[in-house]
Amino acid sequence: MKGFRQKTDEDIASEKLYDFFDEQKKAVVHCWHPPDGKSYFTLLLQIPQINAKGERTGKRDHIDLIVQIKDILLLLEVKGTLSDSGVDIDKLNNIKKAFTIDQLVELFEKQGAEFAIKPKELILGLGARYVDTKYIKDDFAIFQADNNSLLSHGEIAENLLKLL
Repeated sequence: MKGFRQKTDEDIASEKLYDFFDEQKKAVVHCWHPPDGKSYFTLLLQIPQINAKGERTGKRDHIDLIVQIKDILLLLEVKGTLSDSGVDIDKLNNIKKAFTIDQLVELFEKQGAEFAIKPKELILGLGARYVDTKYIKDDFAIFQADNNSLLSHGEIAENLLKLL
């Protein structure tokens, strides 16, 4: 059909991760920013960028998927292939350095997010359709998502899924 684009690997991984977490009774999807940039199902939560001096730059970051599991807030960036996540790893690490969990919750509440349980822990995560195992980071939750399956890589992701 003319005008419709074929789904990319990133589209497939992002949709699977959103659908998976959205179906879990013990998870709350606060934000889903799909690859096409059209966020119709959730709020589009934004995080101001902070420079090395601790000052706001005027630019904002969007996180692909923000999920709460019990008192854990998961910031998840998604790519087609995990090895393409270098910029996302830097972005997530910069956010973690610049904001406490309480500051992020307050920022999201100001944008309309509602938290029945206040998050106490922040976990950074990466999702991809294809996971090249040499790029797995021990300090991130890593999820591999395809049309028919969701796999966890590493202890952090496995422990998160056990909470569901």
